[in-house]
Amino acid sequence: MVRTPEGELLYDPSGKRRGRGAYVHRDPDCLSLLFRGKRLSQALKREVSPGEASRLRAELEVALSAQASDRLEVGE
Repeated sequence: MVRTPEGELLYDPSGKRRGRGAYVHRDPDCLSLLFRGKRLSQALKREVSPGEASRLRAELEVALSAQASDRLEVGE
């Protein structure tokens, strides 16, 4: 996750975008903690609206399920 210099919140799988970043573990328990309360807001040093949190969580879940699918195909 990254808060760009313009204040936009983005899912950044490359970790290379400019701005204030927050690393996110792939563990589902870590993800649920991240989106509970103010953890993400504290990490990015910016208030995260419920809509932004929902969008970011959805993007993460899609990316993680795609990665899991790729691992299954490689392991078959």
